[in-house]
Formats: sequence, C-alpha cells, structure tokens
Amino acid sequence: MVDVALVLVMCITPIALAVINSLMIIHYQNKLEATYAIPTKIIIAIGLIVGECCVLMLPFDVANTTVDGGLPISGLWKAVYIAVGVFTIAVFPFFFVWHQSDVADLTDGGAVSVFKRVVTSIITVLIIIGIFALICVVAYLFFGVAEVPVTRLDSAVLAETDKIPEVGCPEPCGSRPG
Repeated sequence: MVDVALVLVMCITPIALAVINSLMIIHYQNKLEATYAIPTKIIIAIGLIVGECCVLMLPFDVANTTVDGGLPISGLWKAVYIAVGVFTIAVFPFFFVWHQSDVADLTDGGAVSVFKRVVTSIITVLIIIGIFALICVVAYLFFGVAEVPVTRLDSAVLAETDKIPEVGCPEPCGSRPG
C-alpha cells in the first residue's frame, strides 16, 4: 500500500523548491539583467531543483523504508541521477555558451543570429561530451579492474552447548599494569 503522506511530500516539495529558487534568483540577480536571459534563469532554477532533490532523496528513501511506503525509490534514484548527469554534461554547458553569446551581443552591439548561437552551443556540448567519453574510456581501460587481496579464515563452529567466551578487558579498560 502506498503511503499518502509520502506521495504528498513527493508532489509538494518540488513546487516549494521551485518557488524558493525563483525568489532566490530574483533577489540575487543583477538589476541590469532583470528582464534579460530568462531561459537561462529558468534552467538554473530547474538545475537547483534537481540538485536539491538529489540531496532530499536520502531522507525520503529512509522514510519510505521505515513506514513501508510502497514507493519505487530505486526508480526515483535512477531518474534523479540521470537528470543530474544530463544537466551536468549537456544542459548547463549548452545554456552557458548560449548565455555568453547573449552577453557578447549586448557588449558588442551587434546581433548574432540565433542559428549561429545554437550551432556554437551544440558544438561546445559535443566537445564536452567527447572529452567526458574519452576520460571515461581511458579510466575504464586503466583502472577498470581492481585486485583486492582476500584472506580466507576458517574456524570451527561452536556447539550450541558450548559457552561463548565473554568479551571485555581483564583489567579496567585503558589502564596499564605498573
């Protein structure tokens, strides 16, 4: 049975986070850029929500396990981690380059075409994804196998009638014989 309180928390929390993040972005933005770069600010707010949900998933998972909430938390973990990866590798670099070309338009006085901005942003994202893939492949090839030494210890099992030895200090713990 699904716990209704957990479902309500799961639905209300992202809305509350969106409101708080929007207010924070409005409060800390540059006054000259108040009506400028709205898509970038929206992506930043969504990225903050994804990061905050990643942090808040642990207590949510514990609450779901404790009350036997019945929610598929493993699927939620996968969704949050995939969202973090997509934002880190593709979305943030795209909008970073997009925003920088917006700033260049304001400072240079000339207008760069939308097509050129999109192409530049996509090429940058592809370069970042290529570097990320190269690092992952090299790391896997050189560090993909770990050899951990293991020592196997065998001992006789105590019979049920045997007395289990008491664990403790023969003398007061922490004292040394004179």
